[in-house]
Amino acid sequence: MDRQRYVLIVSVLLGILGIISPTPAFAAGTGANGGSGAITTARILANAASLLGIRYRWGGTTMAGLDCSAYLSRAWEVSRQTTDTLAGVAHPISEDALQPGDALDLTTAQDPRHRGHVRLFAGWVDTSHTWVWVYEEARPRAVYHAIPYDPRYTPLRRDNYQPTDVRALAPPLLLPFPLDLADPRLTYSLWS
Repeated sequence: MDRQRYVLIVSVLLGILGIISPTPAFAAGTGANGGSGAITTARILANAASLLGIRYRWGGTTMAGLDCSAYLSRAWEVSRQTTDTLAGVAHPISEDALQPGDALDLTTAQDPRHRGHVRLFAGWVDTSHTWVWVYEEARPRAVYHAIPYDPRYTPLRRDNYQPTDVRALAPPLLLPFPLDLADPRLTYSLWS
């Protein structure tokens, strides 16, 4: 097993077990993209895993509570963004181009409730691209789960993103449970 894969798997497991504390912080935002330079897939996913279990708080920016865009900002290591400002540190991509570490962004203008939401894409559950694995900050706390793909969300890729080969890390390797894809009620939370 290569070192990068090992570090990601251990980070996910330690974060789930609560052995490591969530530490990713917002980047200083000194660059034009509000980030701290290049970032890899493995680092984004490790950051997201380390934030699992943090309570949801609308507008929250601390470990006491994060909202969805603060969660993504920390995972991506960029300055604090909102669903409406993510385009300043990322660029749109096609659904077919989605890779683990990309975002699924629903701006306030796209959201019928005008709230906005963002999720971190972790992989496709099925080959027909109807279900996705995501990390997201949602009530009551940050989770990693499978949900139906929602085409209202715009796929975004962080600027200065350096994708790493994560095919070996894609589900089912990261899944700590059996999965019945035929179950339409499928939703799994590591914190339920």
